Amino acid sequence: MPYLKDDCMPATHRFIVLDSLRGLTALAIALVHLPLLGGASASQVMRDSFPLLLFFFVLSGFVLAHAHAHARQLNTAAAFGHFAIGRTLRIFPLHLSLLALGLVLAIGAGEEARHLDNPLPSLLLLQAWLPGADSQALNPAAWPLSLGYYLWLLFGLALLAVPRGRTGVFAAIVLLAVLALHSGLNELSNSILMGVAAFFLGALCYRLYLAMRLIPLSPAAFTVLEFTTLGVLVLALDAGWELAVVPFHALTLFVFAFEGGALSGLLRLAVFRLLGRWSFSLYLSHILVFMLAGGLAARMAPTALGDPWLPFAALGGALALAGVAYRCIERPGMALGRRLRTDHGVAATGQVRG
Repeated sequence: MPYLKDDCMPATHRFIVLDSLRGLTALAIALVHLPLLGGASASQVMRDSFPLLLFFFVLSGFVLAHAHAHARQLNTAAAFGHFAIGRTLRIFPLHLSLLALGLVLAIGAGEEARHLDNPLPSLLLLQAWLPGADSQALNPAAWPLSLGYYLWLLFGLALLAVPRGRTGVFAAIVLLAVLALHSGLNELSNSILMGVAAFFLGALCYRLYLAMRLIPLSPAAFTVLEFTTLGVLVLALDAGWELAVVPFHALTLFVFAFEGGALSGLLRLAVFRLLGRWSFSLYLSHILVFMLAGGLAARMAPTALGDPWLPFAALGGALALAGVAYRCIERPGMALGRRLRTDHGVAATGQVRG
């Protein structure tokens, strides 16, 4: 049986509530990283937020599976090339801009020698894959991005190599990743495998969603499901689980994809939709804003480090920069990618934010 039939949901359908959840997740991660203002290490705050970050991988797998659901898509090398160009232009303009900002901040802090020693892993988003690479170089938030970017390409290659039966392939990848996690690998490999499992589980969730999208549940029933799954996810996150939290991320995503309950109605409000649009820029830039704010406060007004206004000011600055970055860097990059794909005869829906 084909992975999906051609009469499945149109690729132009946008999951607005899932976009809003992406934005709230980015905001939650920023809140977890506020201890940077007090001098906490970037490596520690990244470890603390990793269970939350796994939601991005699940959601990315889901939306890419949606965008490329038809069997006729990504079935040639040329189509994969256009896919890779679109994915690259989706993230690299903002990534490289923030690396430049990170370099300026590093030079200002007297750390240029360490960060200029080998900049290629950071420039090419290879730091998640090279054991000797500095995962905190220039912009620590780019480490998960380096994992996600090559997972996108792996996803495209999987679609190219397996025109039919992709559900089985994705399930096999998830199973192999989970089994490998129990083989005693190092921390770096475990993080990669968790990202792989989360991403392809998200792709499987889309297949399940398609099979059940017409399920006859009332808005009240969906509301109960939304509150329940979100509550269980919060408990799992509070427990500090990593791989074990991935199924709860997937379940939450699956329930909210139906957009049938009261919480989904709330998440369709303009403020949450705006946060969803800014989510990638907010995630990728907020650590640099916090490090800058903390450094300036330590030098100019050390007593301000304990003031309650500093976190609010730093978070406000991160949101402001995210809005500017989305409008001036991220959105033009996505538009260029769509234009290039359209010029080469490849449909570009423009709604995917995986």
